[in-house]
Amino acid sequence: MQRFSKSKPKKSQEAERLFLRELVFPVLKRALVKLLDWLFNVYFK
Repeated sequence: MQRFSKSKPKKSQEAERLFLRELVFPVLKRALVKLLDWLFNVYFK
């Protein structure tokens, strides 16, 4: 447990980045899908 808390500063940054990636990418994908859907509606109507 001590070793784990010792290496926390370096690992927390990596975990934060991973968390950000897992949080941001789905939102970006959803936004991209909505944008593409809107573009298709505009161009094919």
